Amino acid sequence: MTNLERLRELTNNLPLLKPLTFRQVEPGKIDCEVLQERCRGLALLNCPEVAVQKVCLDAGTVFPEHTPDELEVVVLYKGNAQHVVGQKVVELGVGSVLISSPGEAYEFRALTECEIIAITVPASSVYPKEVGE
Repeated sequence: MTNLERLRELTNNLPLLKPLTFRQVEPGKIDCEVLQERCRGLALLNCPEVAVQKVCLDAGTVFPEHTPDELEVVVLYKGNAQHVVGQKVVELGVGSVLISSPGEAYEFRALTECEIIAITVPASSVYPKEVGE
């Protein structure tokens, strides 16, 4: 069994509790609110130093361009997506890993149904505060 298959096995049966859609609240900042079942997130770990979230995205879901304050690491383990920085578009597939530095503006587009593990250091203010929330 590959590491990606093991990651999927470990996270596949976690409950997805709240449907979330990210929306831009001001230039460079995003927030999330319960709207439609386009993006569903589940906190796996959240402490001040680090947050880990499983995120399932429907095809067509777009995180608008935003500038996180935290270091972000995203592991794509299902689907195809695009990472957009300025005019540069990078195609992503299973096994792709993104690392975004604090202050680096980017957009994320789910081309197909996607599943990712997202990690922020320190914990992101937009992630649920309680594990399982």
